[in-house]
Order: sequence, then C-alpha cells, then structure tokens
Amino acid sequence: MRILSKEDQEKQYAKYYALSLFPPPYKMEQDIKSRVLDEEHMIPLENRDEVLKGYVEQEYIGYGYLEGGCGYISTCTFMPNATADMIDWWFVWHGQEESRYGIWDKEDHYYVKSDKLDQLADESIPMKERIIGVTHEVLEDTGMGPEKIVIQFQDPKDFFSEEEMKKSGVQSVIWANGSTAVMCHAVFGNPNGKGVILTSHFWIGYTMKDGQPVKILPDGIKVPEEAIRGLALHSIKEYSNLGHMLPYLYAEEVEGREVVLEPMIISPPGERSYSPESFVEEMSEETKEINTIVDAAIRIARAMGTSNIPLSKVDEELGKEPGYTYQFFPSQWELNEKCTETMENHMLREACKLLTNQEKAPEVRIRDLIGLLSIEAEVIDRLQYGSSRNIENARKSAFGSPELYEELTDAYTVFIQDGCKSGLFYIDNPRARAAFMAHGMLGMRAYCRNELSKVAEFRAVLKEMFGV
Repeated sequence: MRILSKEDQEKQYAKYYALSLFPPPYKMEQDIKSRVLDEEHMIPLENRDEVLKGYVEQEYIGYGYLEGGCGYISTCTFMPNATADMIDWWFVWHGQEESRYGIWDKEDHYYVKSDKLDQLADESIPMKERIIGVTHEVLEDTGMGPEKIVIQFQDPKDFFSEEEMKKSGVQSVIWANGSTAVMCHAVFGNPNGKGVILTSHFWIGYTMKDGQPVKILPDGIKVPEEAIRGLALHSIKEYSNLGHMLPYLYAEEVEGREVVLEPMIISPPGERSYSPESFVEEMSEETKEINTIVDAAIRIARAMGTSNIPLSKVDEELGKEPGYTYQFFPSQWELNEKCTETMENHMLREACKLLTNQEKAPEVRIRDLIGLLSIEAEVIDRLQYGSSRNIENARKSAFGSPELYEELTDAYTVFIQDGCKSGLFYIDNPRARAAFMAHGMLGMRAYCRNELSKVAEFRAVLKEMFGV
C-alpha cells in the first residue's frame, strides 16, 4: 500500500484514497478461485482477433494454461456509468503523477513512472493515441508480492486486424508488452443500455515482436498457478474499483463538476438512502431508481422464498421494459448483494427500536429481538446465498459503520439498564456489556454468510445472558 506523503495529501484527488475499494462480483471471484479454464474456452495469442468477439460468458472468465506452460487470463468488468472516452483518458492521466496509481487500487499499487510525459500532456494528440509508445514502470502486487513491472503501450493496429476491429464495433483497445506478458484491454458498449464492458486478457510467458507472438518462457518451465490465479483476481479487483470510481473522477478532473463525497447513510427499505456510489449530486435520480429496484426485489424474495430473483421478474414487478433492471444490476448476484445490505441495515435498525421500546418489559423486548432475528435472518440468508459478498467484504461493511455501532450500543445500554431496574438480571457495567452485545451483533452480520447456525448461536447467547 502506498503511504501518502504530505505533498500527496494536498492533491485534489487525494480524497479517493479514503474510499473503500469497490469489490468485484463474488461469483466471478469464486469461479476464478475454484477452477481452471479448459482449452476450448481460451484464446491463444495467435488467434487474438477472437478477443474482439467480446466473450463475457462464465465459461470464458478465469485462468488456465496454454501450450508450453504459459499462462492465460480472461476477465471482464461491467462499468455502468463509464464510457470508452473515460477509460482512454484514465490511461493517459494516471501515468502523469506517481501517486495517481494508488487511487486505482490503494492496497496493491505503489507508484507509476512514465516516460514521454510531454506526449501524455499534448492536447494536440487525440486522447486514444497519446498512450501509444509510452512506457510505464509500475510497482504493484498482483498476488505474489510487490514487483516492478515494465509496460510498453502499443498501437492497436499492430495487435488486431483493422478489418476485424471495424466489424466488431470495439470502442477502444489498450494493449501492451509487459515484462513477462502481453496485456490487452478491449472496451465494448453495453448491448442492454448505458455503460461499457471492459474485457482484459493476459498471455503470460509471451511478448509481441514485429506483429507476431514470441514465447519467452524457457522450455520445461511452467508459470506457477498461484501467479496466474493471483493476477486474475488482481485484475477483477482493480478494474471493479476503477469502474466504480472513474465516472466521479472524470466528472471532477475533466468536466469540472463538483464531486461530493458523502458518508453512507443507513436507512430501511423504501426510504431515501445513499450508498458509497452516490458521490456526484447529479446522480441522485439514479440512486432513487436503484432503491425502487431493490424494494421490488425484496418483495419478490419474501414472496418467492428464494434467492433466485430473475432480473426479468423485477422488470415485471415494476412494470418496466425487459432489460431495465440489467442497466443498474448486470447480474443477479449484484442485485442480491444490494438487497442483502439493505435488509441487514433495516434489521439492525429495527433491533434498536425493539430494545429501546420502554412500553414493553425487558423480557418481552428480548423475545421480540430473538423473533426478529429468526424471521429476517432467513430471508437475508437466502439472498446472500446468491450475492456477490464474501466474508471479508461483509466484515468491512459491518465494522465500517461506526454510527450504527454507537446506535446499537446505546440501544443495548437502555435495555440493560431497564432490565437491571426491573430485577430481571444484574450487570455491573451496563455500557461495557452493551458494547459487547453490539459488537456481537455486528459480528453476526459479518460472519453469518450462508450460515443460519450463527444466528441461532447469537439467539442462544441472548437467552442465556438475559435469562429469557
């Protein structure tokens, strides 16, 4: 991770370092971890024009081995609010200052050093062409520890057939010879609406020379599988975060629009809510549409009793044309993730109300809380089974909410003090016990992924601790 210098901290874009990384789709991440691509779903470097077909189906995403022990990677990233122009600009812009590389992936990117800085800043050169012939030296961790990598950006016409590029409708191509691999990013329009789809391919153990692929991996050597898998996971990590951040950065740096970084405000379903994506004031209407979609999906989940919520079913529920929901949630697991987060927040807020309802006796309140956990957790469990959240992301979500932690602690303090007054139990330090229970409840939220037994364990703790 890059440590910001005092000079870095004074730069306009330094605020982006404060953002949590936007996670890649969980299902894609799990697929990459759990399997190796078969030969028929990989594209040898000799057949690289196949990349222009824009394969994004599950069976084409992942990593594998090519002939001679070389590695292959294919990933894709849906960027609902980005454009090809933004991506072209990004590759030109981020290479002009070392610290800009860090906001792309603050956990794994340390610095970038570019030659031809005059070319990158030359406004007489079209944006798509400014990166051609530029060399980046970067320090980053792609899964095997920090390493220096040299990336030499090349002309797309030296990689793909011009005829095939025209036929494909590809909007942008960024490709390069790396220290030990060939890299290519191709940008396609979203066939179902706004946004773009970026496909990324890596051929490890190769370089391109005079328009032809050359194997540079010594005979008898095989690229370590953990290195290929690590780069595949790093690719979806850095580009998921870029796709989330880039529209706001571009709005500020290029269009001169004011970007407002707002804290996450947690609210129950149906109410106006903000998420970390809502940085630009002009996007508030989109946020409302997302909330409407999530509310509809939750209603369907409750009615159907399943995590399998077809996007088409949500379109029907809202009375929209087919493909409407896809514009905001390109996959079912991403919709499930948003629904899970919304319902979890609602459940925790409801818990606070139950604990502080002084019209009811403390023993009735705790029974109501146990009942809430029993009912809501089952729906949440079904949703998160098909969501894109892994345990690490859930933990960050749960413990990255200090306001909610304080609210839960306050609610448990009221409940414990009332219980002590009524003689139901005696606790020496109510506030300390309340903090413990709040931590436990958020801990349940963080770790109880697809595991209702954790909810049952927490209910048992409540019963034992408060004698109900």
